[in-house]
Amino acid sequence: MGGGKFVTEVLAAVPGGKWASFAVMMFMVFILGMLIEWIGSIFIVVPLFTPVAEQLGFDPLWFAICVCVMYQTGFLGLPNAHAIFYLKGVAPPEVRIEDIINGVWPFIGLILIGLFIVVMFPDVILWLPSIIVG
Repeated sequence: MGGGKFVTEVLAAVPGGKWASFAVMMFMVFILGMLIEWIGSIFIVVPLFTPVAEQLGFDPLWFAICVCVMYQTGFLGLPNAHAIFYLKGVAPPEVRIEDIINGVWPFIGLILIGLFIVVMFPDVILWLPSIIVG
C-alpha cells in the first residue's frame, strides 16, 4: 500500500466522522505552519489531505481556503512565528519582540473565528465562484 493511500485511509477513519477528520487535518496544518516554511508544508499537505477531503465530501475550493486560513494562524504561532519575525524586522527599535508576541494573540483568535465562520457557512467562500462558473 502506498504511503499516501495509507494516510488517506487513516485520516478518513478518524473516530467522530468527517468533522473530526477535518479538525485533525486543520490541527496538523496549524502545527506544520508553525514549524516549517509554508512552501515545504504545502508540498506535504496538499497531496495528502486533498484526497481525504474529497473522499469525505468536502468541496475542494472550500477545503483549500480553510487550509490557507489555518496557515495564517500557524504563521503567527510560536515557536517559529514567521510573521512575528517579519514584523520585528520592520518595527522601530523600541518595539520589543515580547510586545509583538503579546499583541498577536487577539489576531490568532480572530483568524480562528474567521475559520469557524467559513466552516459553518461554506457559502461565504463558495458563493462568488458559483456565480462566476454559473
